[in-house]
Amino acid sequence: MVWCFTNFMDWLLLVSMCLVIGSMSGFVAGLLGVGGGIIIVPALIVLFDSLVAGEGPFASSGFTTLVAVATSLACVLVTTALSGFAQLRHGRVHGTAVRRWAPFLIIGSALSGFAAPELPEALVRLFIATLVLSVAIILASRWTPPAKSELPGPAASGALGVVTGFASGIAGIGGGNLMIPSFIYFNVPIHSAMGTSSFLGPSVALSGVIGYVLRGWQETQGDASLFGYVHLPAFAAISIAALFFAPLGVRFAQARSPRVLRRLLVLLLFAGALRMAYSVIDVF
Repeated sequence: MVWCFTNFMDWLLLVSMCLVIGSMSGFVAGLLGVGGGIIIVPALIVLFDSLVAGEGPFASSGFTTLVAVATSLACVLVTTALSGFAQLRHGRVHGTAVRRWAPFLIIGSALSGFAAPELPEALVRLFIATLVLSVAIILASRWTPPAKSELPGPAASGALGVVTGFASGIAGIGGGNLMIPSFIYFNVPIHSAMGTSSFLGPSVALSGVIGYVLRGWQETQGDASLFGYVHLPAFAAISIAALFFAPLGVRFAQARSPRVLRRLLVLLLFAGALRMAYSVIDVF
């Protein structure tokens, strides 16, 4: 069995579910500035697992997770580009953070596309679940940043950027789930933290996608639905739906308090982490 499904019902299910995933991820990207990958990756893993049902070379070689992550990054490129420019228009992008973080986020994310295929699939899924759960616990706690904490200098920002970009590329989440808590720690207001994360998201996603495409090019030759590890039909359906819902999320966020946005983000992270942890069982 190949990823370009021949069964009409499989295609119908794929497109329908991807439109739903795109609607949800686009709205969340605009609302919380996290790119939507936290929704896309678990949802695509479940969807792909159900469609390939353990058959064929892709499932047996651990391609399901790689394709889900790479496709998510491609979708995040669209959703964050839309919401990022919207956040820029509303003056919610922190210029200093962008200048210090962007180049290193790109480097880290690009490296992830070459590293992820070398890791066991169960380890990648477990990493994603652990990463997201850790961020959720931190945000859900009563922790507050030190009053004098501020953005670090270029060297420390560069190191944080590389680590954030690499981890985000492995998880397929576009960086928002790591950047937002980091910016909050450095006393960047939450609306500005979300806006800056959304604006930086495209650079993280694009460099990660390039890495996954180059690394998976030879292994996925012969399947017209795959461009490297990116699943083109899923990418198209999710992106089209996200085009309509990302601006709605941005407008909705403007009328909500920072406390409400923080709680929504925490709930989303917990749900995604638990689903990813459960999916680890599927690869054993």
